[in-house]
Amino acid sequence: MSKMTPFRRLRLLLITGLALSNGWVVFMTAQSLSRTWEQTRIRVEIQTQNVANAIDQNVSASIDKIDLVLQGFVDEAQAQLRRGGLDEDALRSTMTRYEQRMPEVEYFRITDRDGYVVVGNQVDKHEKVSAADRDYFKALREQPDRGLYVSKPLAGKIIKIPMIVFARAIKDPAGRFGGLVYGIISVEHFRRLLSGFQMGPHGSVILRDQDLGLIARAPAIADDPAGQIGNQQVSPELRAGVVSGTQAATILNSGGGDGIQRTITFHRLARAPMIVIAGLATQDYLEAWEQERRRALAVVLGFLGLSVLFAFLLLRMIRRGKALEQAHEASLNRLLKIASRLPGMVFEFQRRPDGTFCFPFASEAIRDIYQVAPEAVRDDARPVFARLLISIWK
Repeated sequence: MSKMTPFRRLRLLLITGLALSNGWVVFMTAQSLSRTWEQTRIRVEIQTQNVANAIDQNVSASIDKIDLVLQGFVDEAQAQLRRGGLDEDALRSTMTRYEQRMPEVEYFRITDRDGYVVVGNQVDKHEKVSAADRDYFKALREQPDRGLYVSKPLAGKIIKIPMIVFARAIKDPAGRFGGLVYGIISVEHFRRLLSGFQMGPHGSVILRDQDLGLIARAPAIADDPAGQIGNQQVSPELRAGVVSGTQAATILNSGGGDGIQRTITFHRLARAPMIVIAGLATQDYLEAWEQERRRALAVVLGFLGLSVLFAFLLLRMIRRGKALEQAHEASLNRLLKIASRLPGMVFEFQRRPDGTFCFPFASEAIRDIYQVAPEAVRDDARPVFARLLISIWK
């Protein structure tokens, strides 16, 4: 095995140092990007959770207000029935006041036991508008004690708009079903509510019923079937999470009706059979991280390029130095050969600023003349002076 030369050893050390330094830079950059990605993921999850909770609180607060009003109407209607019949004018006047105080409510209505609307603004009793075919009427007629009933979106018979019905049963003096009182909130109100939350260019906030039928969506995609009220087209991940019965969860959604991947939080509302879904699009929240990743990659590549260039230039300088050293050594050897053939001694004598003397160069003849080696007087000429003094004294 050949012995490693100093140049090869230096080159190996340089390459090893270069590899280690570049590896360290790559590792630290990867660690930084990993931490940034984790922070981004946590921030996105917290943001979607906060939006879902805020919508739950907002909608639940509205439902609580409506329910209090409905309970007040139930108490008043039942008291009037015990006194002999409904005071329609008084009830209608009260409805008007509450409709003015609660702009989210389109109107309040009261029906008799057969489902015909008997009290309400913009109601003509002679038109015999009936709610008997509605699910909310059937459910409360079968179970008058079930409390507040929240319907799925449906089209109004008097005002032709998509709406959600909030209803409570009224009992007659005998304790039997005597009709119901209900309030209407338009689906458009929920859409405006959802639009108040900024979720980025491709984010979305969606309100669905307990069967995942669409109630409202922001932004709307009305031209797409997936954006139609009642549409149940959702991603497999969301459907699996809802079917599992989980109250709330944050998941990576492969794409709902519009096919856009999002990190979403779905949350079951506390006061209604509804589910809110708040989502931030992957392409939006990764944009800033991708920019940072590209900058980090540029820095790493720049460092790699500069370090390789530095190593190349350093090795080139070392090669040149080695070549110069070899040329100098060859010249010196030639000079020594020439000097060995000349009579006498070939030498360089130097006097330093401090007054000392030396022979930076002396041919081999110095051994015969002064009995000293060339190396012995390279830094100090006193051995030669000593020999001269001895020869003089002799």
